[in-house]
Amino acid sequence: MAQIGLSQQELESRLWAAANSLRGPVDPSDFKAYIFPLLFYKRVNDNWDAERARAVADFEDDLTDEIEADYHRFVIPPGCRWIDLRRIAENIGVALQNILDRIQQANPETLAGIFGDVPWGNKDKLPETALLALIESFGTLNLSPEAVGHDVLGNAYEYCQWPISSTRWWPAKVPALHAFITSFLTKTDLLSLGPLSSGTTRRS
Repeated sequence: MAQIGLSQQELESRLWAAANSLRGPVDPSDFKAYIFPLLFYKRVNDNWDAERARAVADFEDDLTDEIEADYHRFVIPPGCRWIDLRRIAENIGVALQNILDRIQQANPETLAGIFGDVPWGNKDKLPETALLALIESFGTLNLSPEAVGHDVLGNAYEYCQWPISSTRWWPAKVPALHAFITSFLTKTDLLSLGPLSSGTTRRS
């Protein structure tokens, strides 16, 4: 069942947990470079899942790949969903990099370069234990538009506009981060994702 009405407090607590998972091996100034791409990826994934559920509900056994494609704003290639990532047991960073690269390549007009350039497969910079903890901090959240409104997610972005010291995480205004988020939202409009309007005639 979809999670409805994720609170601002719960989402911010998960962001705090994500930052804590990186403390030690990752420089605090780089936290956002790891957290935001995973948050964006989870949003894209959960929106795709919600779109698929609507397609199945509308067409049931008559659903075809061609019909379903009309429901999706973004393409997620086979093997690149969040559930696929969580099944990976080793070399997780390399696998995550491959997943993000494939999603970007499948959506060149909207997602090209959107996940940044952090070295996910570099275990010296990001040990797998830290990466696993980071993934799990978002693992049980449903970030689909039905569960997380644009206001909640937008406030979460502001919450994460930080300089981070080694012990505390303080919200702040960071121009570079503003530019990054603005660029992302301009390309993808992920804050306002909702049910797509398509030319498909849906079964009543």
